[in-house]
Amino acid sequence: MFGTFRKHSQPLWIAIIIVVVISFVVFFTPNFDPFDTGPGNLTADAAAVKQARNQILLEEVIELRQRQVRVQMLARAGRTQEAIQMSGGNFQEAFRLMQSPDILSNASASRMAGNSRHIDLNGDDYNDINSLEYRARIRLLKMTLAAELGIVISDSAVNAARNYMGQNLTGTQDFSADQFDQLLKQLANGGFIASGHAGQEQLDNYLRHRLTLQQLNAMMTRSAGFWPDTDMAETLAQQNRKYALEAAFISLTNHTASATNYTDLTKAEGFTNHFNQVANQYQVPVRRTIAYVKIALADFEGDIRKELKFDDEVQKLIEQHNTTTNRITETNGTALPINATNLLARAEEEVRKTPLGDRIFDASNAAARAQALAFRKALFSLRPFATANLAATAKQFNLQLHTATFSREAPPENLPTGLINAAFTPSLKVGKLLESAVFTTNPDQIYILGLQTIIPLELRKFAELNDEEKKEVREGFLTSETRRLAREAGEKFQAAAEASLKEGLSFAHAATNAGLTVVTVPPFSLYANADTNHIDLLKDLVPLSTLQNALNNHEQIQSSKDDNEKENLTAYLENTAGGVSFNDTIAGYVLHITGRINPATADADALRAFAANVRQNTRTQAAANDWFAPHQRQLNAAIIISSLEGRRSGLLSEINEVKENILYKEQ
Repeated sequence: MFGTFRKHSQPLWIAIIIVVVISFVVFFTPNFDPFDTGPGNLTADAAAVKQARNQILLEEVIELRQRQVRVQMLARAGRTQEAIQMSGGNFQEAFRLMQSPDILSNASASRMAGNSRHIDLNGDDYNDINSLEYRARIRLLKMTLAAELGIVISDSAVNAARNYMGQNLTGTQDFSADQFDQLLKQLANGGFIASGHAGQEQLDNYLRHRLTLQQLNAMMTRSAGFWPDTDMAETLAQQNRKYALEAAFISLTNHTASATNYTDLTKAEGFTNHFNQVANQYQVPVRRTIAYVKIALADFEGDIRKELKFDDEVQKLIEQHNTTTNRITETNGTALPINATNLLARAEEEVRKTPLGDRIFDASNAAARAQALAFRKALFSLRPFATANLAATAKQFNLQLHTATFSREAPPENLPTGLINAAFTPSLKVGKLLESAVFTTNPDQIYILGLQTIIPLELRKFAELNDEEKKEVREGFLTSETRRLAREAGEKFQAAAEASLKEGLSFAHAATNAGLTVVTVPPFSLYANADTNHIDLLKDLVPLSTLQNALNNHEQIQSSKDDNEKENLTAYLENTAGGVSFNDTIAGYVLHITGRINPATADADALRAFAANVRQNTRTQAAANDWFAPHQRQLNAAIIISSLEGRRSGLLSEINEVKENILYKEQ
């Protein structure tokens, strides 16, 4: 009985064994519930948060370099379309990765961190947390769960991961010690890790954490994808099926002359319609004019620095630097560069990192906030609460009144993002003041503002464009008109080919009548890389991967039909993707399938490997995030609550100083 059960239910036994193993891990881990979604801890150790942020930046730059290596390898092999697809379908990004040297040579952790944006988790038009900080907290939460599960990564696994990463970063099978040292230097120069041995430890720690997170995800998604190998036999056969086909290509150059045959291009049929389609690119977006007063913390620093003897501490540090006997080991505590041209600035930077720097910031911040509070108290004592009152109040406090006009799409570079966002607050009305002050960092400033005017969106006519814009529109029309003519020719040929095949004539017969040449493509599968024959045959036309994608889409439509009922002729297919043509001379093509060649039955080892890969993909893609979603929702809730409480506490001191409702009601 047990033999019969085992013979017919091997997958069930596998499932039972895995569930039992996971149960033992969970049961014998004290106080651990992997699906407990209690609120996250927002008071995470600052060092741990910083480490998580650094690891995220390190992971981003490593993945970018690995993608660059793969894109360059594909480009050298002539597989341009695959290179573009690996770049997210972005032709410009693919071209940048192809042409750039090693991207690690000029990557900057601080620049990447500066590009991170704040995110609004609950849709209330307030930024709750910086996206990099948010990802760091997600990473910390997952690492905490992994630690509670008892996941431990061995040193040998880290060594293997380091070698594998090195091979991917260099595109070589042998990763030498010199190459590893060069990698460490590049990452250190970019600020992703420290220099020397400390940097290597940071890199190894990142790899250990990465493997830990992979193991965590594998454990939590282990129950996904249970099916026997035999269920994948048909899918494997479909992937290994080969197609023989004929292809007729429609050239763009054959239709360029017709598209340009106009005395006045703007009078051409379809030009007005084309401009209407692209007019949004040349519109003047909605703009807002604001008036504002700026109170900078830096304006209060001078007296505070003197009072706290900041400059004396700077000079002491410079003297230490000039008298040190060993700058390498920094025996006297100085970490200044030997180059004297930036010695003063570097010394000030180092002193600012000490508690004295914090005292200066706290005192400057308190003074700036006190002035902002007094300013707003005077401003909101005037009736009505109008933007026009800013001028008189600014004069009273001897502050400069500024104005600025800008759109959200193209804000001025000299204004902080916080001020831009505040200017476009939905509740802010024309002629009214923003109820709360705006606090910004880098630089640290406080803004009090009001909205003067809203300039509505303006759609410009073609005659109102400048010469460069008119040229751009004309060139765009010529391109679209050429493609339209080519499309008409391609669709006309496809209809003729369909009629020809129904009459028992050949695909080539219809192509000859249309003045087209037929290319006979050797059999290929939809998932294999192009061999030399395919590359040489299609090098001046389109990549084989383009035909594979087109044929795959066609076959999906035909999948419900028996082979003898499937349509063998595709529609006219344009040679574009994401608005970018892969070959400027080919407009499109029509494919005719001459044979579907089924493969021999796969052996057990090949089927087992294929089924295992599909199962793993299912676990990774379909189930990977399901188990973590409740934890993430709880973390989001905790962050939102913390953000709301922070905004509330920031207003309490002002609310206590200003008369009840004076900021919110006009009397």
